[in-house]
Amino acid sequence: MYLVAKTLTGDTNVAPNFKPVEFDTFRKQAGLNSFNLTPKKWIEATDAIGLISKSGRYGGTYAHKDINN
Repeated sequence: MYLVAKTLTGDTNVAPNFKPVEFDTFRKQAGLNSFNLTPKKWIEATDAIGLISKSGRYGGTYAHKDINN
């Protein structure tokens, strides 16, 4: 969420390709019971950087060490 917060405050040096329009779509749907957001969907829709989502054996969601702080 650090990356999201930095992007929404206008720090484009953190994620210059971030798509805020897609973020607004997720934010509007967040209150619905049918809303389901996966890390992979977030990464693909918003062009998020610093996050990696791998499926399958030994998969998982990983964040860049600067985001983990």
